[in-house]
Amino acid sequence: THINNSNGKKFQKKMGSCCSKSEKDTDIPKTKVENKQENQEKVNTPEQPPMTEEDETDKSNNQQQNPGDDEKVIEAEEKEAREKLKELSRNELRKLAMIRNIENDKVERLPNSLCGLDCHIENITNSTIHILDVTSQILVDHIKNSTIVIGPSSGSVFIRNCENCKFYIACTQFRTRDCTDCSVYLYVATAPIIELTHNMRIGSWNCAYPRLNRQFKEAEMDPMDNKCYEVHDFNANDGAVPQPHWIKMDAGEIVNNQLTIDVANKGTPINPVPLPEYEDTTDQQEKNTDESTTRNKPDTLIIPQEPVEISSDTKTPSEVHIPIEEKTIIDTPVEEVHPFEEKQNEKVDEDENKDEDENKDENKDEKNQDDTKVDGEGLDDDQVDLEF
Repeated sequence: THINNSNGKKFQKKMGSCCSKSEKDTDIPKTKVENKQENQEKVNTPEQPPMTEEDETDKSNNQQQNPGDDEKVIEAEEKEAREKLKELSRNELRKLAMIRNIENDKVERLPNSLCGLDCHIENITNSTIHILDVTSQILVDHIKNSTIVIGPSSGSVFIRNCENCKFYIACTQFRTRDCTDCSVYLYVATAPIIELTHNMRIGSWNCAYPRLNRQFKEAEMDPMDNKCYEVHDFNANDGAVPQPHWIKMDAGEIVNNQLTIDVANKGTPINPVPLPEYEDTTDQQEKNTDESTTRNKPDTLIIPQEPVEISSDTKTPSEVHIPIEEKTIIDTPVEEVHPFEEKQNEKVDEDENKDEDENKDENKDEKNQDDTKVDGEGLDDDQVDLEF
C-alpha cells in the first residue's frame, strides 16, 4: 500500500515516541521488598574502616616474624620433606636416624626432617640432642651428663644405662632400665614403667617448640591426658635396688624449668600440654621476712641527760640510747620527810624487829621440846635423865 508523506511522518513520529518509551521502561522502579533486602545487607555487612599505615606495617611484621605459622606453608613443607626422604638411600636414612658417639656437642633434627622414622641415640656424653619431629619409636642407650629432647613418638621410648641426665620426652609408651639420678619431664599416653632405676625425678612435660601441636595430632596423642605419674615400678619391693626409685617433682620445679626452643622460619614455639598450677611466693616470703625482722628489732629509748661539769678530756654525749628490753634504773625524786615522822617510822621499825626476834625464840623453844619428846618415847624416866 502507498503511504502518504504526511502519514509517513506521523508514523515515524509515533515509532520514535514508542522507542523512547521502551528505553524509559527499562529503568523499572524497585519494589519495597527489594529495597528492604538491600538495607538488611548493608546492616549485616558494616563498612570496615580503611587500613592505616600502622595496621599495614603490623600485618607485614607479623608475617615476617612467623612465616612458618601459615598452614599452607606447613603443608607444602611436609609434602616436600616426605618426597625427599623417599629419594634417600638406605645408608643416608640410617645416618639421619642414628645419633651415636657424640661428646661435648649439640645435634638437632628439625621439624619435617624425620617424618616418622625409627631413631637410635647412643653413647652421648656432655652434649645436647634435640629430636623435634614425629618418630615411630626411639631407643636411648648409654647417656651421661646430657640433655635429650624427644618430640612426639607414636610408639615407645626406651632409655637404658643413663646417669645424671635431663630428659624431655613425649611418647605413647615409656620405659627405663638401669638409670640413676635422672630428671624426666614426661608426657605419656599410658602408665610409665621403671626397672632397676634409682632416684629418678618425674614431672609433667614442659617443653615448647614450633609446630608441636601439629605433631601431637599426627602422633594421635591427646595433650590433655597425661599419665606421667601413674608409674609402675618392677622393683618396688626389691631391697637390692637403693631407694628412692622415683620421686614426683613439685609444681614449682616444673614451671621454673620450662624449656623453649626457637627454630628459624618454623613458626612460634608452643606447648599444648598444660602446666600444673603454681604460684611463685618467693617475693612474698622475702617481704614477710623483712617485715618480721623490722618488727622484732628492739626499739631504743632516748633519755636526755642534764649537763654535768666534767673535764675537757672527756666528751659529753647529748643523748644516751638504751634498749627497751634491758632493765634500766632511773633516779626518781625522793619525797621529803619531816623529822618527827622519821623518828616515828624508826620506832615502828624497832618494835617490829623486836616482835620478830621474840617469835623466833618461841619457835626455837617449841622445837627443842618436840625433839626431846621424840627422843624420849619408849624410855623410862631414869633412862631419860641419862639421855639429858
